[in-house]
Amino acid sequence: MSNSRNIADSAPVINFLDGATSNIQDQINNINPAPTFTATASGAIANGDKIVINTDGTISAVTGASVQNSLTTTNYMTGNGSLDNAVGYDTTNDRVIVAYSRDGVGVQARAGTVATDGTVSWGTEVTVESGNSSEVVIAFDEAQSKFVIAFRDSNNYGKARPAIVDPSNNSITLGTGIVFNSITHGTDGIQMTYDSDQNHIVVMSNNTAQSRGELRSLILSGSGVNTAITVGVNNAGISANINYISIAYDRDTSQIVIFYSNVGASSQARAKAGSFSGTGANGYYNFTQGETTLDSSSTSQQALCYDPISKQVVAFWINGSNLSQARCIKAASTNVISLGTQLAINDYMLKTRAVYNSVKQYIVLVWKDYTGGNSAFGALRTFNVTGTTITATPTYIFQSSTWDDANTIGYDPDNNYTLAGSYNPVSGNGDLAALKVAFTDTNLSNTRWIGVSNAAYANGVSAEIKTRGSIITNSTFSLSAGTAYLINFDGTITTTASDLTVPMGTALNSTTVFTKGV
Repeated sequence: MSNSRNIADSAPVINFLDGATSNIQDQINNINPAPTFTATASGAIANGDKIVINTDGTISAVTGASVQNSLTTTNYMTGNGSLDNAVGYDTTNDRVIVAYSRDGVGVQARAGTVATDGTVSWGTEVTVESGNSSEVVIAFDEAQSKFVIAFRDSNNYGKARPAIVDPSNNSITLGTGIVFNSITHGTDGIQMTYDSDQNHIVVMSNNTAQSRGELRSLILSGSGVNTAITVGVNNAGISANINYISIAYDRDTSQIVIFYSNVGASSQARAKAGSFSGTGANGYYNFTQGETTLDSSSTSQQALCYDPISKQVVAFWINGSNLSQARCIKAASTNVISLGTQLAINDYMLKTRAVYNSVKQYIVLVWKDYTGGNSAFGALRTFNVTGTTITATPTYIFQSSTWDDANTIGYDPDNNYTLAGSYNPVSGNGDLAALKVAFTDTNLSNTRWIGVSNAAYANGVSAEIKTRGSIITNSTFSLSAGTAYLINFDGTITTTASDLTVPMGTALNSTTVFTKGV
């Protein structure tokens, strides 16, 4: 046979078959690890775009930018108006609790059961504090399965009271209230979070009388009506007048992160991190480093949320031009803060509040929106973190009328609802909105995604792409070797899986990924 070779033939003879024009080894070496596919571009394609195949055989960049399948269920919460609305969720008993202030009445609260359609079955309303009060916030003690409701009382003092929900009838038992700070507090001056290592709630407040920030542990003990709060040692390490305070706990490095507008420094957005030192009520949060500036303009509307996937705290605020911003904060073990890439959201937000959605694994931000002529509309966005970079979905307006006075928001992981309370000026009632959105207007699916473009192409021209199931290198990638990546519904790359992502592959280096086949 013409293609047969004798075993005694020399290597050069074996390396060339009849009709071959090059060495077989060279042919093997020249096999392309990233095979290509050529088709007509439908729409402009940029370098680095993830590409899908269309039903007519053309190709397009992955896109997704609209809100579909949104669900907003508005629940009556209380009559005669409610201000400074706070919402918490009892993950032990699967109950929502709301607390709010009412002029001439005081601080009140009630608990309820959230149904799959977002409706709430409420228990009996209770009065937490009589007399005019404000700045109502709420936090859940995971170890004790109890809430703490904090507020500014009629003397402008910081006060707190335990609240225990009975899941059998959604009634609330109130423990003994305490004054944790007998000094005048300012507006937007109380926030709380939970320290999962020390198993206690932490409250931060602004002491306007002495121009300083203050931080204390609130330690629960006892049961039922005998539940009491022991107040820890005060220390926030801020000898300045601060406003728009926010607080979060970094569970990865076991540190408190505080974020605020420093009035004494032209209202710049600043942050600090602190570690707990000591034990129990004799312990305190030690801030060994100075402030870190996130924005040197005049800022307001600060909010924080811990992202357990990226293991960072995400900060939100409004800059001096009334444009919203976001940035990752990472607290090192030495209380040193490092910052991620700043994201310009550019919505005009007031009363920004954030919560983590553990089902979809993203942060939900809810606010009072004044963007583009909106008049205090209820709005939200979701945010994903990849590395230290934040990406955002489009704004979703869930209430196109006045939405106001949300001090804290909650999350129901069983039914996947973000829960936010608001004063309704039309009805005069306090309402609880159960919010669920899915950004599904996308051309991405696991069967349609076919590869990555390594060049830019105009609409209608022939475009060559690197196909999936191979090794793809692209200069626009910013990856970490050994990390698995997915493609988001909008074409961005993420490490967070959801029902809106498809697997992309594993990074070999910062610009190369070994992509998965179908």
